[in-house]
Amino acid sequence: ISKDHEYRFAYSLDQGSSFIPFTRTAANHLLSKGYTGAYLGVYSTSNGNPTTAYADFDWVQHKGFQR
Repeated sequence: ISKDHEYRFAYSLDQGSSFIPFTRTAANHLLSKGYTGAYLGVYSTSNGNPTTAYADFDWVQHKGFQR
């Protein structure tokens, strides 16, 4: 969700019936003076540590809201 000059992120474990807040960040961390649009993507990290684990995302849903 982009609202009140911040981006709020959430995830769902029940096919989108409910969402669990994950984190939020100020909009200016994603936007710049040469703004061409914000990019949204899903990723995972091992924070630089070797691992054999992986992330598997079945689907991602994005809902745009008119400003």
